[in-house]
Amino acid sequence: MLRKKPEQIFFHTGNEHKLDEASQAMSELQIKIRSLKEISSSISVVEPQGENCAHVAHSKIMQVLDLVEDELNGNWLMVEDSGLFVDALGGFPGVYSSYVHSTVGIEGIVKLLEENKDKSARYISSISFWDGERIHSVQGHCKGRISLESRGDSGFGYDPIFIPEAGDGRTFSEMTLLEKTALSHRTMALKMMVEKLNFPSM
Repeated sequence: MLRKKPEQIFFHTGNEHKLDEASQAMSELQIKIRSLKEISSSISVVEPQGENCAHVAHSKIMQVLDLVEDELNGNWLMVEDSGLFVDALGGFPGVYSSYVHSTVGIEGIVKLLEENKDKSARYISSISFWDGERIHSVQGHCKGRISLESRGDSGFGYDPIFIPEAGDGRTFSEMTLLEKTALSHRTMALKMMVEKLNFPSM
């Protein structure tokens, strides 16, 4: 039995790029992804220091639900935490990806890898979502490798140096939004959400 899909899901994020990617990924199902700021513009949550992205996403959605559940009016809520995990660096920057990017930038990651032959890495997206009754958690991965040269003008974060394994050799930043969305860890996590809830697949 197929579950009734929601018409819209409110996404708690301050990153417009993430909102655009999620909207693109869910457009095939005619599910609208809307910013939670549309119904509550003053949400403030404590950024948890978790051991993995799943823990961070779950902690965030618990905080957000406590603040806005009454305002959702039966609509769904979603929170995501994601990161770049570089194999030769023991998974660093991982859950600290945003902080590392804002401090040492992608140049810092490239510098750490210059003398290392292993450039393998993966993006991980952990999504926690509320369906009006309970919280579910899913996770998507995108394997790839690090380029020692920044390439492209699109995307955000570490996209200029991330070459997805399933791609054609371009970095995420060299792709259009549609091309990146087809391969991204965020889309993989959203597909897991669709499969988990058993409504028509993407």
